[in-house]
Amino acid sequence: MFKPLFIFALLGVLFSSCSNFNSVKVKKTNFEDEVLRAQNLVFTFNKELLPDTGLINKWDTTQYINFEPKIAGKFMWTGKSELTFSPLGALLPASGYKATLNKDLTKYSQIKYSIDDEPLLFHTPYLKISTINSFWSLSEELASQVEVRCQINFNNPVSPSKLKPVLKVLVAGKEMPYRIITQNDADVIEVAFAYDTKSDDNETKGEVIIAKGLICAGGNTASEDQLKSGFLIPSKDKLVITATESGFDSGKGFIDVFTSQPVIAEGLNGFVSTDPVLNLETELLTNGFRIKGEFLGSQTYTLNIRKGVKSLFGRELDENFTTAVSFSDPLPNISFTEQNAIYLSTKGERNLGVNIVNVQKVKVSVFKIFENNIQHYMRQGKDWEYNYDETTDEYNDYSTWSFDENYGKPVMIKEIQTRSLQKSGNISLLNLDLNELNFNDSYKGLYLVKVESSDRKYIQDAQLLSLSDLGLIVKEGSSDVMVFVNSLRDATPVKGAKLDFISSSNQKVYSTVTDNNGVAIFKNAKQVAAGFRLSMVSVAC
Repeated sequence: MFKPLFIFALLGVLFSSCSNFNSVKVKKTNFEDEVLRAQNLVFTFNKELLPDTGLINKWDTTQYINFEPKIAGKFMWTGKSELTFSPLGALLPASGYKATLNKDLTKYSQIKYSIDDEPLLFHTPYLKISTINSFWSLSEELASQVEVRCQINFNNPVSPSKLKPVLKVLVAGKEMPYRIITQNDADVIEVAFAYDTKSDDNETKGEVIIAKGLICAGGNTASEDQLKSGFLIPSKDKLVITATESGFDSGKGFIDVFTSQPVIAEGLNGFVSTDPVLNLETELLTNGFRIKGEFLGSQTYTLNIRKGVKSLFGRELDENFTTAVSFSDPLPNISFTEQNAIYLSTKGERNLGVNIVNVQKVKVSVFKIFENNIQHYMRQGKDWEYNYDETTDEYNDYSTWSFDENYGKPVMIKEIQTRSLQKSGNISLLNLDLNELNFNDSYKGLYLVKVESSDRKYIQDAQLLSLSDLGLIVKEGSSDVMVFVNSLRDATPVKGAKLDFISSSNQKVYSTVTDNNGVAIFKNAKQVAAGFRLSMVSVAC
């Protein structure tokens, strides 16, 4: 009587075993529990899911893996059982994520495996205090009062209003009343407090304590433990160099020199030198100064600062300062040298300056915004995305122009090896070929140029561009509108240029041409275009 039950139980075990054998699971990843905020995520599965190798190394918009919170990005099969996900922006700071496989993973497989529904958990680095820089400064609230300031450096941005209730500042074991100077979310929060030292020659120990439960700006996970970090209040009677820090900003090297008191700019360049010798520039920081030069990655420099540098309080650096400063390779970065919309003459070399750092291959995409859609496109503005500066470990949200085919169309996409680009110093020059841009077709407009890393989509920048040799100056008077049209190439007046005056509702209300002096006048504009508001002037030659 018991045999049928035993056999049934055995079959149940066999069925369960077969089910597990035919299930797609993640065998390994290129990350542990903690991931960087900007990196590709690679998943290797226990099954070969891609029979056709022709699909390998091609970006795919299929959402093979669901992320919670959602992560915008693209997938690429990099092997028959390996899938790479490239985020389009930085992941949220100090946040937990859940990755769940879905049935689309088997869309190319001849065997329809079941999908393991066990989520994969990971998180971006949790909030912590990196360093604290302390220095003496003048109070901004009480004239002539000297106070101590502490710059608390976090690994993620923090909201001052959320930090205030959980932050304590202790000096020599005594809690100090303080004010937070930083007004906006930032990963460096500056606090200030009055402190009367018993001796100007002594250093005093201090400590910052942050109660558990603080959530960083943009994050979803509160700190589970108390955060603590010590600092030293430097001697009030001396100017000393407390620390140096090297880094890259958009691929350009710098050395930050932190001092115990603010220094003055007069003659500062003459006190600073490096070995090997470089041309250097200095700019003041609130607690020191920044040295900028053509520093190279993977190089070590000897930094020399001569005694005699003066502080705001009349103290002088009384000893020469020498230290070795090493630069790691700058992390990958792409940014246009000009951040606002720019103009290139069609009669010039048409070179766009781009800072491209440690990116071997770029994808260049150009989108044309048609003339009759320019106003609507500009009003729509930029789309909000996220940016992560790996050099400084800073999180910044930013906006960029989108390729929206409701307003135009793509006109060029190509990949370029960056070593083939012409250089001007450290800047790469991206040359625009008018034939590749369909410049001479009948539909005119603005261009949007995007440059992005071929294998890491989050490394990118976009730039609005007007390709024309015609430059306009528009002056609106009480009744007339006067327009001057000159060549961008040589500044000469342009005769016979056709001008269209367009209203805010996108209606062409008047047209004319320039005279021998390159001037056109729209007389009695408010009467002629009654009921309309002029908002744009376009020109063609």
